[in-house]
Amino acid sequence: MSGQRRFSLDIVGYATANSGTGSITATVNCTALIYGWGGGGGGDIGAVAGGGGGGAAVYKSIPLTAGETISWSVGAGGGPATNGGATTITLPRGLTALVAGGGSQGGSRSGGVATGGDINRRGGDGGNSADGNAGQFGGAGGAASGTLGGGGGAGGFTDKPYSPTAGAGTAGNSTASGNAPGGGTGAHAATPGTAANGAVIIFLVRSMQF
Repeated sequence: MSGQRRFSLDIVGYATANSGTGSITATVNCTALIYGWGGGGGGDIGAVAGGGGGGAAVYKSIPLTAGETISWSVGAGGGPATNGGATTITLPRGLTALVAGGGSQGGSRSGGVATGGDINRRGGDGGNSADGNAGQFGGAGGAASGTLGGGGGAGGFTDKPYSPTAGAGTAGNSTASGNAPGGGTGAHAATPGTAANGAVIIFLVRSMQF
């Protein structure tokens, strides 16, 4: 139709990380689209044991001025019977940091909790000698194997137009590592796998009119 205005998004910066620390600095005025996941929790050890919880997921959109920086620290996945680490994303101008909590180890099994985002999604609880739970709009829970519980799935964004993959929990009685990002691991009698690290994805975009 004559006179209509149309818009597209021009990507002017991009960063992704699944371990460690890092940062991204805007070179032009733009909008940051920020996604983060916490690390998964490690499954418990024993003949009757629970799976680790999945990492939480967080999303936020903020305007940036050229020269402003976003930094992050990615939470590590928990080893056997060990909690997953939180992913923290530090914003400019004193804005509240984004935190995607890590999943708890299989003894307590709780999924991670996110704070500070426009969208905060909980990780799925690990199974107590039962199937693990799916993360909120995220990864599937792992299946139990007898009395060995499955890991919880990471939180995610399957209800949104852009939905990066969220890690699923692994099955009970498995020694496999967790599914990235943020998947918890199932319980094992001796050697549960190490859960998945969290992750950060950041797009810097500008709206273009044509």
